[in-house]
Amino acid sequence: MNSERKIIFLAFSMMLLNMIDFMLVMPLAPYFVKELHVSVSLIGTIVGAYTLCAGFSSLLFSKIVSRITRKKAIIYSLLGLAIATALTSLAWNESSLIMFRVVAGAFGGPVASLATIIITDNIPVAKRGKAMGILMSSFSISSAVAIPLEIFVAVHTSWHFAFIIISLLIIAVLLLVVFKYEPFKQIIASEQSAISKALLKNKAAWSAFIAIGITMATLFALIPNLSNFFVMNRGLAIGDLSYMYLCGGIASIIGAILGGRLIDKIGPIPICFLGSGFVIVALITQINFDIIPIFLFFMLMMGGASLRMTSVMTQISEIPEPEQRGAFMSLQNTVRNFMMAMGSGLSGLFLSQSSNGHLQGMGHIAILAAIGSLFIPFIMFYIAAFLRKRGTAY
Repeated sequence: MNSERKIIFLAFSMMLLNMIDFMLVMPLAPYFVKELHVSVSLIGTIVGAYTLCAGFSSLLFSKIVSRITRKKAIIYSLLGLAIATALTSLAWNESSLIMFRVVAGAFGGPVASLATIIITDNIPVAKRGKAMGILMSSFSISSAVAIPLEIFVAVHTSWHFAFIIISLLIIAVLLLVVFKYEPFKQIIASEQSAISKALLKNKAAWSAFIAIGITMATLFALIPNLSNFFVMNRGLAIGDLSYMYLCGGIASIIGAILGGRLIDKIGPIPICFLGSGFVIVALITQINFDIIPIFLFFMLMMGGASLRMTSVMTQISEIPEPEQRGAFMSLQNTVRNFMMAMGSGLSGLFLSQSSNGHLQGMGHIAILAAIGSLFIPFIMFYIAAFLRKRGTAY
């Protein structure tokens, strides 16, 4: 039997590599603009292509996830993601880059779903806040350590090699699953269609999907364009982006791990309020008014987003019944990816490059993201009422 530590380590590794693979396009955007002649307004679309395909694949995956073994699903998903990531390093223009990102998204969606599924299947409720905090810290660590290292690699070698490194790391995790992990605990569902219908009739489940959707749409309308914004509008050197992501990543790691521990003690809603507050302050004070340093923006923005995401994911993990967990986590991952795609894709409608080389429209995106952040804690109040009525409130 796999220990809880082994489960958490695997889930974390899968989510970390998936997040790095997904995020890598963003800090490398200036290279794509210069070398592949990608329009600045299409960077969000390229990111959105990955997440849109991940959303569709997660939706399809939710139909079969409870009928196949977790180990087999993990192996095939990781293998596909490794191959697609390696292919991305061969991109030669805008179209090929989008095509390879679409293929990567097809496998990245199930990888992310499986990471959350094995946590909810194997980690008891009393420890799940801490486990989810560790899982959500994958975003933080990718920002604090992996992305800066990948930028360093790109600066000193080429952006192509950055994708090859990630592909090799995914293969390493795949081999670990094959040779070191026993079959995973799961409940095999014989009536998957009935499970999906029950979930779609659950108002709390829809509230969870709305909370996830607003969180990701507002966040990813902004994130894919930050590198270009700070290089073009604030005069930040491309090489210095790694230090900014390092600052934000450190704050995000602290937010995820400390937030997870606090959630287990005082509940997710206060932590969600705190995280949303940090995000709003960061957006308004830097993007709109430029009154705080860039490193402080990254710390507030990413630390707050980490606190908020950990609290949301911990609370919604309690909504499904045991036999519904696989389908529910796949569906929420579908919503997450669709809304990330929508946010990053539609951001291009607001953006343009001025005659002096500045990126215009980021202020409007920041205001919309701040407004969206106000709604999330109140949606969580409704979910908490559902959990209390059922007798499983956090």
